[in-house]
Amino acid sequence: FPGAVVLHHIGGSSQWNPGRAIRERHRSMWLYYRKHLSRNPLVDLATYAGIQLRCAYQVARWKTRG
Repeated sequence: FPGAVVLHHIGGSSQWNPGRAIRERHRSMWLYYRKHLSRNPLVDLATYAGIQLRCAYQVARWKTRG
């Protein structure tokens, strides 16, 4: 259909399950780090822990708002 129009609503699907969106965002952060920035096991462990703590904080913040 040449006349069809597609609209993209940014964040539209994450409004249905924001907790999952937050977790997937942080999972993506870790995968990117591991693929492109990984240095040594201790730095990697610290980075992983930091990403997990940030994720937990973001989920907790979201839960207290709702």
